[in-house]
Amino acid sequence: MLILIPFNTYALDKDYNDLVYKIVDKEVEEGKINIYFFHKTSCPHCKKEGKLLDELEKKYDNINIYRFETSSSSVNSNYLKQVKTLFGETSLGVPFTVIGEKTFLGYNEYVGDEIEKTIQKYLEENIETEKEKSTFELPVI
Repeated sequence: MLILIPFNTYALDKDYNDLVYKIVDKEVEEGKINIYFFHKTSCPHCKKEGKLLDELEKKYDNINIYRFETSSSSVNSNYLKQVKTLFGETSLGVPFTVIGEKTFLGYNEYVGDEIEKTIQKYLEENIETEKEKSTFELPVI
């Protein structure tokens, strides 16, 4: 007699590719999506996106949100320049958010929806892929 036990592993969707982690010296944890949020304290759009990211951080276990305040940190400002150069972005504006190879410049409700859809895309595809791998059989002794 065999019992099927679900065993969750967390491997990211094959389309997820983190290009930023080396620039900002962060780790890519297995099964987690890194989100890079470049912002300024004085920016009202940045504050709104920051609130959304706070909510998403509570909602999704498999995300890491890295926040880089650029107006008071020359290191973070330099990170922003390098990341924008990597993606061919010429605007100096914030908020600027990167998830995988997708970037978001500015913030409004539409951008907020697109950020969450991007997270869901990686996680849903991951869940679908993992469903096939997530069950293994243990013999009953």
